[in-house]
Amino acid sequence: PAGTSSGAAAAAAPAAAAPTSSASRGDLVVQKETTTKPAFRVPVPGVDGAIADALAGKTVVMTGVFPEVGGGTGLSLGKDRTKAMVESFGGRVTGSISGKTDILLVGQEPGYSKVSEARKRPKITLVSLVDLERVLKGQKVIEDAAPVVVNNFSAGYEIRGQSNSLALTASAAELRVAQGLAPPPELIGAAKTAKTAKKDAKSKGGGSGVPAGTSSGAAAAAAPAAAAPTSSASRGDLVVQKETTTKPAFRVPVPGVDGAIADALAGKTVVMTGVFPEVGGGTGLSLGKDRTKAMVESFGGRVTGSISGKTDILLVGQEPGYSKVSEARKRPKITLVSLVDLERVLKGQKVIEDAAPVVVNNFSAGYEIRGQSNSLALTASAAELRVAQGLAPPPELIGAAKTAKTAKKDAKSKGGGSGVPAGTSSG
Repeated sequence: PAGTSSGAAAAAAPAAAAPTSSASRGDLVVQKETTTKPAFRVPVPGVDGAIADALAGKTVVMTGVFPEVGGGTGLSLGKDRTKAMVESFGGRVTGSISGKTDILLVGQEPGYSKVSEARKRPKITLVSLVDLERVLKGQKVIEDAAPVVVNNFSAGYEIRGQSNSLALTASAAELRVAQGLAPPPELIGAAKTAKTAKKDAKSKGGGSGVPAGTSSGAAAAAAPAAAAPTSSASRGDLVVQKETTTKPAFRVPVPGVDGAIADALAGKTVVMTGVFPEVGGGTGLSLGKDRTKAMVESFGGRVTGSISGKTDILLVGQEPGYSKVSEARKRPKITLVSLVDLERVLKGQKVIEDAAPVVVNNFSAGYEIRGQSNSLALTASAAELRVAQGLAPPPELIGAAKTAKTAKKDAKSKGGGSGVPAGTSSG
């Protein structure tokens, strides 16, 4: 402002958020970069402090995809380049977990089977790509890697229309262990597995599979109780949904069929963000969107492409856009809803207002422009990321208070164009 020194103006400017390399909740959240460089650059042995033999003698198994590394497509996204990187630092890459495995490198949407198996083996360290980079550069040792929390498991391949992901048939307790939210009840190597114990008992007890001197009734009583079936893991609805039958994880509801209410979304304006692989159809960033849009419209909803004052629902899929989610969080009128909860609303099992809070753990990397991701999540501060994820409330709600821009516009319209309310002197 006129009459204000540049020094005073600088002092009045808001302090810049402290740079941080990632949001909280583990390393599987979109990495935040404070410069324009890519979220991940493949280290080269001997360059920029990278240690040539950092993984010498280590056996590494990879799981998930590594889009930030680049190369490949589908379930092989980024894997070839990541494997080459590991091998260039002296590591040996194998395809499955074994007694020789030292490291499980966890990418986005990892396989439930590998992660679950690795959790049981105290010798194996689960490592994110971000922490592996630090290890290669000598900034950290493997043993100090941050705990890896998995929020979205791979849906795997489809066989006759059914996903082959074991996450869909795991119990809630098993999912929590695999996610890293609970310790495994038994560690392979630290104690015998039930299978090994049964084999030993059979050899000692005459082939019954029950230890000698133990009645079959006692053995049955000693058997662990089966976990109660549940339809999803905890931590929101963005975790792979668990089905207790062999049906697909999601079936598109049809108005008037199986209790689905024909006008369940009448009068509602819906915006979609992310992808919906469980619905099917489309590819890339349009995966499942056309069918999901058709479903919403069949129940009377209106689908638009961007957040506005008319938006009622933000339907959040996998890897949603940071911009839409962040904007919706600021507007108290908008309800963020997962696909699972929307299905319940359409079937009359729940109302929109009772939808479970949506926690976002992986934002979309967006499109690449000249080799750079255009995702705003990469330049957001840690505080802004926590708000967008749903881990902290927004500091300001649009609609609850006028923005400075709106207030200025109102003042200008009432004050004859001067920007000063009528009846008030310019002084």
